[in-house]
Amino acid sequence: MKRLTLLMMLLMLVLETASVVYAADEASTATVFVSGEETKITLAGELRFRGWFSHNLKDQLDDKYYTAGMKNVGDDHSAYYDGQVRLNVDVRVGKAVEGFLEIESGTNTSDLWIWGTGTGNTGAYPNGNTKIDSLKIRQAWLLYTYDIYGFKVGHQLWFLGNKLFLDHTKFGDDGVRVVIDPTRDVHIEVSTIKFNEQLNNYPDDSDAYIALVDYKGGGLNLSADATFINDQGFSALFPAYSHAHIWNLGLRGNYMLGAATLRGDIELQAGRLDGIGNVDDATVKGWAGLAGIDYRLSDGVPVVLTLEAAYGSGKSAEDKGRDFKTFITSLGTEPHYTFVYDYVLKTAAGSTFTGIANTFYIKGGANARFTKDLDGELYVYELQAAQKMALNGGAPSKNLGVEIDGKLTYRLAKNLTYYVEGGYMFVGQAYDTVIRVLPTRETERSNAYALRNRVQFSF
Repeated sequence: MKRLTLLMMLLMLVLETASVVYAADEASTATVFVSGEETKITLAGELRFRGWFSHNLKDQLDDKYYTAGMKNVGDDHSAYYDGQVRLNVDVRVGKAVEGFLEIESGTNTSDLWIWGTGTGNTGAYPNGNTKIDSLKIRQAWLLYTYDIYGFKVGHQLWFLGNKLFLDHTKFGDDGVRVVIDPTRDVHIEVSTIKFNEQLNNYPDDSDAYIALVDYKGGGLNLSADATFINDQGFSALFPAYSHAHIWNLGLRGNYMLGAATLRGDIELQAGRLDGIGNVDDATVKGWAGLAGIDYRLSDGVPVVLTLEAAYGSGKSAEDKGRDFKTFITSLGTEPHYTFVYDYVLKTAAGSTFTGIANTFYIKGGANARFTKDLDGELYVYELQAAQKMALNGGAPSKNLGVEIDGKLTYRLAKNLTYYVEGGYMFVGQAYDTVIRVLPTRETERSNAYALRNRVQFSF
């Protein structure tokens, strides 16, 4: 609440001492110019409200299959609404200096509140009449540029390439990036990121160091990066290992060939995990790759057809070697390819939000703009585990299933958009649950789906 009060006081001071200029085309932000237009302050934000309905996201088993002695997870159906608020201020002083501050609703691990979960209500009927959750800082950074050089310092959003390995755009991290743009087509960055500071008087930090080069020109985009993660407190995440020294090397590109765009990405990992006690050190040997083609149809309704395949390495339960073969990912809690499997379901890596780890998929589908206000997309995914898994106690299998995802986007008014999106997953044998062992062993599995609608206002 103190942060919001300080921000509002700042805005009131600016509005009292500056002239306010609104763009003639009703731009989505209000821009304030002061001090002879040397300083430009841009105010923006977002309000988002969503309704969710889902089925079998926890155990992929309908209630009718539960037998005596089984723990009933009770997630056959789930329904709720949530909300999100974002406010940001962007301040530019001349051409060299920029500062950015963004606050949003939620907690340190969430950007939303669930309707009806407030506390502090009183009265003879003590329900309702409560405030929503607190506001947190999502971004706070400074950018300085001079000629072809620059640096950006503070809490900022990070990602690499197609986000197979690293995507921290959900909440961001503290860090410094040094930028060099030697030509119009070449962009170079060297960055250091503080992932975790445990004790400030003890070497138990988690840090990342990144060097990347981007080239864009003539319909060809290329990028290469090298990332080194040095985690000296790795046992807080994985008790068997004290330290992690992980390298990720990425090389990717896309090329426009007429109406087609060809895309490719390869990620190779190396390094070592230091074992504790009788646990041997593990050699990191994960890798991932992606290849795709998008083809734009020019006649009639604008349509883009997509065919894509991606693979992330894994390690089977039968593999007793000390090599760490599963592709390591560091991602936010948001979808990266499918809406159900990748976003809200336990994946072949054994938990949620693991991205392409231990997964192979083939994707086909299309997105289209039906009118200037209505878009739609439909994709089908064939999903396989890179290595066999028994995610719910059944027999190990590579068969994860088939998922169908769809989305409709309708622009109700300027800056106001309504979405309906969701996915239905025909789960495969890897999600089998043992429902009885006598007189014979029997397994069952039930399909999962998630559907949500949302209205979003950006200003």
